[in-house]
Amino acid sequence: MPSTHDWINNPLGVVEGMFAASQNNLSSGWEAKAVEFFKDRLKEKDAHTSVPSLNDVPLHYLKPNSLVKFRCLIQDMFDPEFYMGAYETVDPSTKAK
Repeated sequence: MPSTHDWINNPLGVVEGMFAASQNNLSSGWEAKAVEFFKDRLKEKDAHTSVPSLNDVPLHYLKPNSLVKFRCLIQDMFDPEFYMGAYETVDPSTKAK
């Protein structure tokens, strides 16, 4: 499993690795495993101090694509939104998936 440094500096890499490992079995619940992974890491002692805050740290000090936290107000929209879990594309020139 990735180290503390990896899950903060490259969280998408962690999720991508979990997704790639589940390609043979898309019903393996990789999304739930990813959520559980980050929940477990954030429950660790002093984990909240390791994740930089957008409210406190200037943007030029933050590494691109790293995990950050921020404090905000969320407004609920009444219309539901749906997203696909995975999709496949075909390159028209090579017919590769």
